[in-house]
Amino acid sequence: MTLIPRPLVRRYGAVPITTWMLIASLVVVSLLGFPETMQSLQEVPSWGAWGAIL
Repeated sequence: MTLIPRPLVRRYGAVPITTWMLIASLVVVSLLGFPETMQSLQEVPSWGAWGAIL
């Protein structure tokens, strides 16, 4: 079983299909991670944590 039908790849090409699949996965991941992103923006790291990262 293939995830991308062959006629679709023949018609549009592998690179555009792969690009759209990557964009779609980025949208799904960003939607699923939205609550965690908002929570992390509310809890700003301390100066010590920023210093450790740098």
